[in-house]
Amino acid sequence: VRNSQSEFSSTCMPQEPKGKTAIHHWQVQGTNLFVCSRDKKGYYWRYINTQGRVTNDKGQAVAELTTGNRIVTLSGTQISLRSPRLIERRGSADLPDVLFEAQTFSNEPAYKGVLYISRRQAKGGLPLDGCSAGQYRQTLKVNYSARFVLWR
Repeated sequence: VRNSQSEFSSTCMPQEPKGKTAIHHWQVQGTNLFVCSRDKKGYYWRYINTQGRVTNDKGQAVAELTTGNRIVTLSGTQISLRSPRLIERRGSADLPDVLFEAQTFSNEPAYKGVLYISRRQAKGGLPLDGCSAGQYRQTLKVNYSARFVLWR
């Protein structure tokens, strides 16, 4: 898999942003979309986008994860996820733990000032096998679950 989300610095980040407070803990059930692509090195699954359902610890829907790495809450707050930094890799089939910078568009006190979102404990989300010439330009959907923690 080659994409902007898999290009992290080799230095691992701490689990928590220094001096920040966790304000929300959410569960994400999502799907990543890949397309079989080709470059000078051969065929590979290229990340296209993600989407998913976001719930609180009680299982109640609180937001949607939309294409373009944006969280949209049921009340309309939008949070863009940018500049992922590696926290820890957990295996070849699971998305790594990462810390995103967050750009929040909201006047709601519950979300105002969110600066970071960490994605942790992901299960799935990455293709299990590489793609081949016979799969060129075909798409692949890979389901995953993960925890999101919002920090301010």
